Amino acid sequence: MALPLVNYLRLHTKMRLLQLGLAAAMFLEVVMVLGSHSRGGAIALGVVLFIFWLSTRNKVLYGVAAIALVGVALSLMPDSYWARLNTISNPGSDMSFMGRVNAWTVALEVASDRFPLGAGFAAPQLTQIFNQYLPGEIARAAHSIYFQVLGEHGFIGLALYLLILVLALRNTGVIMRQTRGRPELLWAYDLANMTRVALIGFYTGGAALSMAYFDGFLLLVALLSALRELTMPERLAGRAAMPRSAPAFADDVSATPRQGKPAIPG
Repeated sequence: MALPLVNYLRLHTKMRLLQLGLAAAMFLEVVMVLGSHSRGGAIALGVVLFIFWLSTRNKVLYGVAAIALVGVALSLMPDSYWARLNTISNPGSDMSFMGRVNAWTVALEVASDRFPLGAGFAAPQLTQIFNQYLPGEIARAAHSIYFQVLGEHGFIGLALYLLILVLALRNTGVIMRQTRGRPELLWAYDLANMTRVALIGFYTGGAALSMAYFDGFLLLVALLSALRELTMPERLAGRAAMPRSAPAFADDVSATPRQGKPAIPG
């Protein structure tokens, strides 16, 4: 999630040294994700880089750069990383994965038995509840934002949660439409674009982690609501009609080192 947001900062700084530092930080973030040995993290990273690539105009150049970046990062990984990654092709032999399947099964059954509101925060992973459905098994967290919400808050809670996910993505599209072709709002276009990539990373990686209430995600949702309001055509028209002597907040926040067409991730 941090990768596209750091890229936004890189795009909107005039200092060459700072740009290089942020580019180095992006590379180190790739190394960090791979070095965590998280298979879900590796998949989420691949999705984020793919969305970056789709957003670029020069797909050949940035495609080669991305391959080189990931190639160098992978060359730093130990043999244990490859052994863990290979379990993706044979999940049935991986006890960690099968434990997650058990947790997903329990979440679904809890939501069905306690329809429609679920069992409450963290309840499905309690031993006394978990073992009602899988006696003798080790109680585990859901390891999925979707099954976590389903077990804890039922089908209604999951529907509301999915609605939040969809509306957050919709807000990025609305903001980009409202700011497209307006150089003075290029900062807002780029911020919405990079936030969209960050959200997709969370939606993908979250399928394998119990992070449904992650504050970083909630802050992005709130930021998009404010940014959408800030870039509404009616509000922008009102600012344009203000007397020159009046405070012009838009003049401050619209300043950006990047001019011209909407940004591409590169």
